[in-house]
Amino acid sequence: IFLLILWSFIALWYGSLFLNLPLPTVLNDIRLKEWKSFITIPLLYFIIVNNIKDENSIRNILIIIAVAILITVRSVYTNYNGMGHYREDERVAGTFSYLSPNQLAMFYAQYSIIFVSLFSFTKNLWKKLLYGLTAFTSYWCIAFLFSRAGYVATLATWFYWGLFKQK
Repeated sequence: IFLLILWSFIALWYGSLFLNLPLPTVLNDIRLKEWKSFITIPLLYFIIVNNIKDENSIRNILIIIAVAILITVRSVYTNYNGMGHYREDERVAGTFSYLSPNQLAMFYAQYSIIFVSLFSFTKNLWKKLLYGLTAFTSYWCIAFLFSRAGYVATLATWFYWGLFKQK
């Protein structure tokens, strides 16, 4: 992850030099802002790894993530409720305004398989219901985001999960 951050920063500077653009040295440079947004997730990974040590905290984080995804699903549901057929002009991303519908479908495809796995391994009834509801509603969103890439990603994750879950 450190190499990814370093490589992307070097690529940012190399791109500036290659295209004869000013170097990204000021904080209001759009390229530097995009790079900072790009490295947010790897930095969050390091923050979580260094600060969360016990199993109970991890379980609580998973519950918070599931509830947050259910909230984003509600936004997609309100945007697509009643749409009887595909219309390109009605394809909106929902809560994540910076994601296209294709990117949002990929987000749901990645996270829904995690909750399918948690659903299959969890013994607690309430957590099982929460994880199952999160996975089901995420797949509902993928269906109505009309993203072929989302459909392929869903099938790929199901294939991978089925291959390694049932050896």
